[in-house]
Amino acid sequence: MIIFLTGLPGVGKSTVGRKLAEKLNSDFFETDKIIEKKTGKTIKDLFDIGEKYFRFVESQVISEVIGNSQNSVVSLGGGAILARENLHAIRNKGVIINLTCSIDKILERIANDDSRPLLHGDKREKIHSLYIEREKFYRICDFSVDTSDLSPDEVVQKILVFLSELNKIRVIRVNLYDRSYDILVGSKIPKIHIINRIKRNFPDIRKVALITSPPLKYVELDGFSPYFYIKSIFEEIAEIFEIDLPPGEHIKDILYAIYLWNKFTDIGLKKSDLIAVIGGGVLGDLTGFVASSYLRGVRYIIFPTTLLSQVDSSIGGKTGVNTDKAKNMIGTIYQPFLTVSDISFIKSLSKDDFLSGIGEVIKYAVSCDKNLFDLIYDNGKEIINMNEDLLKQIISICAKIKADIVSSDENEEKGLRFVLNFGHTIGHAIEASNDFRIPHGFAVATGSLIETKISDKIMGKNLYPKVFELVKSFGFDCDFKISDKNKFISSLMLDKKTRADYINLVLLEDIGKSRVEKIKINDFVSVVNDLMK
Repeated sequence: MIIFLTGLPGVGKSTVGRKLAEKLNSDFFETDKIIEKKTGKTIKDLFDIGEKYFRFVESQVISEVIGNSQNSVVSLGGGAILARENLHAIRNKGVIINLTCSIDKILERIANDDSRPLLHGDKREKIHSLYIEREKFYRICDFSVDTSDLSPDEVVQKILVFLSELNKIRVIRVNLYDRSYDILVGSKIPKIHIINRIKRNFPDIRKVALITSPPLKYVELDGFSPYFYIKSIFEEIAEIFEIDLPPGEHIKDILYAIYLWNKFTDIGLKKSDLIAVIGGGVLGDLTGFVASSYLRGVRYIIFPTTLLSQVDSSIGGKTGVNTDKAKNMIGTIYQPFLTVSDISFIKSLSKDDFLSGIGEVIKYAVSCDKNLFDLIYDNGKEIINMNEDLLKQIISICAKIKADIVSSDENEEKGLRFVLNFGHTIGHAIEASNDFRIPHGFAVATGSLIETKISDKIMGKNLYPKVFELVKSFGFDCDFKISDKNKFISSLMLDKKTRADYINLVLLEDIGKSRVEKIKINDFVSVVNDLMK
């Protein structure tokens, strides 16, 4: 594990870093010291040449440290994380601990230190300016400690407590520069991972709008209530306003959005406050849409409660409501502050709700990850029995696949994100033609199977038999049943992946490997019609 320490000059990164490395029996690196050794110049001399040159060398050094060390503590220069490539690299390769400190204490610590080129002149003003410039990046961390009134040993002890809880969860990164966020996956996720992040990012928080559906309040497993556990987290932070909405797809409607906007106004929710949603994909999509538009954007946390939402809809920021014509026709892309996927909720799901999530997992396995395909193919029975270790592994793999794609193509401008729609073009049409009586994940499983057959026909492959075996092994209907052919074709024509007179179709090169091709809509519909005969 590589532990990166971030923070302003004078917060104690070097002192704390050395002591922490000793406790962990790890190597300790200071990037500024490495830069001086590498260039043969002081930091001041390098800044005299130009800050742009210094930042270039700094990025090289960070890359080298990441590539050459496994277990280490790294004290980063205060401005290192302002570079997108540095921020994403350290997030992908390690744990980020942010040290904070009051300006008065920083001034006291560096009173006689003139070696810092960015602090020449009025030090208070300079530190304040650096704080304003960097604070939003410092907040992107796994854990934060205020060192103002703590000794270095006390700071180290707090970090060690956090690290001891870290092995209980998996952390998936969504890297979007200053809007980067994490997905936490685990069972009974320790409060420290959530409370510390909220306090660090919402210093002026006063209220939390907690949105859920009443049945979720009564989920209990071996005496553990996930809902009230989450509620207790927010009770330590702010005043809670619980907002209950009924379960069901019908709430994904503009009328319920208006209801929530009015509720937020009634409770006096501010931009400095927080919205939290505990629920599945429908509730998450609605809440995300409302959060994105209320006061032109209030930050929100998602606690997805279904397998389907944990592996798919809670990741990537797609929000929206339905219209009479089609699903998700009105919406935004608005990323959450944090996604917390607690497996405890999944164990309470009905068989159909659980299998609906498996339908999305199959999509990832067939189109994106051969190892995931083999994992679920070989362990179907244990997965159906909700083996916790397997669930954690599967959710983490799916979340990582989607997180990486979203990080590279958030707004579908490069076409990479279209891969995530495998199985959905046919799946959505199946749902529409059956008046949405078929669960979404079931439709996606069948859609993945049919789109494999279409892909085989276009690509000259024979992957269908293997995918058929997998889909059938989980008990999904492998027959292509359409109740209303006109609705089915109409849904295909309205698919969000259509552009002008073509559709972006995901084609399989092999199991776990796919690419997106532009296919004439009429040609695609013709192929589908042939399958329906």
